[in-house]
Amino acid sequence: MRSVVLITAIILVFASVCKAEEKGRRYMTGIVSGLDGAALVVNERHRVVLTYSTGVWWASGMQAGQYDLDTGKWVYVEGAVNTDGSIDAEKIYILPGPAGRKGGRKYDFIQSP
Repeated sequence: MRSVVLITAIILVFASVCKAEEKGRRYMTGIVSGLDGAALVVNERHRVVLTYSTGVWWASGMQAGQYDLDTGKWVYVEGAVNTDGSIDAEKIYILPGPAGRKGGRKYDFIQSP
């Protein structure tokens, strides 16, 4: 029974991934599922490119570093969408867990679609 509840919770978390597009910009939350050179793979399908100007913060607002980004961490990403579909990250916030659909209420930096 516990495994059914856990699997259901995981499915709901992934289903509640927040994302929105606005004139070539993307806002999304998700889990870092991989590292690919100077990029993160978020939710197993979104390539998020890191640059020297990418700002990284903890959800509390304290500055973090790109070295704090690792697989299994929940993130909120803001950036420009490239022609290949990847995202040039401008801001990344490291979250303590999934933001869910009410992430904008929980964290004031999360943009709603």
